[in-house]
Amino acid sequence: MTDSTTVNAPFDTPLRVLSLDGGGVRGIASLRILKEIMTAIGGDARPCQYFDLIGGTSAGGLIALMLGRLGWTVDQCIEQFDTFSKRIFSVRGVRVGAQMIRTGARYSGEHLEEAIKDFLLDENKKMGDQERGHRPTFVITVNQDDLHGEPVICRTYHMPDAAPISQAISNSFVSHACRATSAAPYYFPPFQLTPYTFLDGGLGHNNPVLEALHECSELTSSTRPIACLVSIGTGVASNKALALSGSIFNTIAALLSNASAMVSMLTDTEQAHRHVEKMAKKQRIKYFRFNPPGAERIKLDQHKKIEKLKEIAEDYLSEQKTQEKVKRCADILVSQLAPIECCQHHH
Repeated sequence: MTDSTTVNAPFDTPLRVLSLDGGGVRGIASLRILKEIMTAIGGDARPCQYFDLIGGTSAGGLIALMLGRLGWTVDQCIEQFDTFSKRIFSVRGVRVGAQMIRTGARYSGEHLEEAIKDFLLDENKKMGDQERGHRPTFVITVNQDDLHGEPVICRTYHMPDAAPISQAISNSFVSHACRATSAAPYYFPPFQLTPYTFLDGGLGHNNPVLEALHECSELTSSTRPIACLVSIGTGVASNKALALSGSIFNTIAALLSNASAMVSMLTDTEQAHRHVEKMAKKQRIKYFRFNPPGAERIKLDQHKKIEKLKEIAEDYLSEQKTQEKVKRCADILVSQLAPIECCQHHH
């Protein structure tokens, strides 16, 4: 691994890690929470300056790539995410029915791909291209032919001994990673990158915080402590709507044939949080979980409720307990190291 792709330097400095749950349009609430943390840091703080590793699933994966791979500010992400959500989820009526019959998905994969390429500006960006300010970033997807297996990690950095399927998507374009992590069954068709077929990482891995910890341990020596682990959710039961909505469609028939996989899909987000919470206490990791209650009531394609989601996030952030947690989190992020040099690239 070259210096430019190593998670921070020197090797004895503590790591600062950001993990972002999936949740469709609910990702706007995650961004509002992250903005509060950056505001508490002060100045024109952007996440690529204060996190050494950024990872996400589905909508969280898209946001992770905007923040880490592209180096955007949170405000840039909010603006683009808002526009992007409205664009990909604005198909109505007869067109939805025709789309369902043709592909088994509510929305067009081609439409999604066009929207992704437009917000990236340069559709030829590769995941591993080295650019100033690029932070190590990963997104989660799953192999349609192995739904019960390990998640597929798509990385902007080199990982020795990565599975061939992970290498294939990691060596591809940023647009392919975006498409693979957001291929939510019932909502969008699977994404094909021959010979592999990818589905939304939210199928069992909607909260990628465990994968984030694993990436840290694989990438760094045992002498690298984690200074701060920040995990941002999109509501308590974020996979439930997906499971119930998609249950009659062949895109997830294989998943539904196995009850244990269904339980995993429904409970993963909070189970992962509780598991990491216990682990963090034992290992004395400063772990912050932000998760706005009520956001889960909004379906992942309800783009007309984006303003409502912003209100839910504001209500959550107005609570004294949340405000105190935001301040503690920002203080730790600032205290560890000077800001990482980051791109000043504006969309």
